[in-house]
Amino acid sequence: MYSFLRKLSGDEKLSEDLAQETFVLVLLKLPEEPEYIAQWLYRVARNLYIDWVRKNGKEIPAESFGERTPSDERDPLALILQKEESQTLRKHLKKLSLAERKMIECFYQKGLSGMETAALLGVSPGSVRVTLHRARAKLMKEIKKEE
Repeated sequence: MYSFLRKLSGDEKLSEDLAQETFVLVLLKLPEEPEYIAQWLYRVARNLYIDWVRKNGKEIPAESFGERTPSDERDPLALILQKEESQTLRKHLKKLSLAERKMIECFYQKGLSGMETAALLGVSPGSVRVTLHRARAKLMKEIKKEE
């Protein structure tokens, strides 16, 4: 739970606090027979994080989305090539369905696991696997068409 919250917030102390609060809520409000307890736990943690962001008027850190930060120092040519590749990828991502784009964002950009992605989006882990597989296939097909 801590690592999930750490990926979302990028803040060690906040992640510890939210993980603790998650488990307190779980103890207080655990359904009698939760069907997907892991998904439920992740959803509680995610909702606590979103509530914290709203309450504190904070923005979600760029690192949570796998974006580069100004401290990244790299070869200028490599940065230009990366930017071109990113633009191409974004163009092709727009052709995917909203559900496919959300799953790709969670799994690849945020670095969440399949279980974490499922909990965050309220779907089964199997659905995440299938949707990601189909989305990757669509992207590869579109990219190969362009070449």
